Amino acid sequence: MKTLRPVTLAVTLLLVFAGPAAADETPWCDMANCAMCEPFMAHPGLMQNMSMEYHDISDGMIQVASVLPAQMAAYKEALAAMDATGKRLQAGEKLPLCGMCQAFGTLMMSGAKEEFIPTNFGHVQMMHGSTPEMVDQIHAFAERTRTEMAKMAEAEKAAAGK
Repeated sequence: MKTLRPVTLAVTLLLVFAGPAAADETPWCDMANCAMCEPFMAHPGLMQNMSMEYHDISDGMIQVASVLPAQMAAYKEALAAMDATGKRLQAGEKLPLCGMCQAFGTLMMSGAKEEFIPTNFGHVQMMHGSTPEMVDQIHAFAERTRTEMAKMAEAEKAAAGK
């Protein structure tokens, strides 16, 4: 698929968390203040019943999203809302975006190619770069996302231990 699929952004953001950002840095993930992420906040329990994996591949990354069956309808509604938001952005409307959504959009505008495959359990998405520099940028995006996911998991463990 050659066009930006906003649904990929939302699912990518589901389990990513960044702590307080530096004053001059947009938080990597800001579900409450990002137009692309917000549709997932409208469905209680959705984010807690999803999982995400990011893996480097030779020319980019692959992302695997899994959603529990009980949340599949909410997941599809959130994806549809994200598609609508994506169309607004593509039409030139200025909307607030978190750092991850900004980075994803920059990759797509820089020539990264996306494949989005809906599955019975969520989706598989691949992003490919055509130059070594683009592949490095995609790998850096995936690494930052894995790092932020690890931070979130540690924060959840610490909160559960209290």
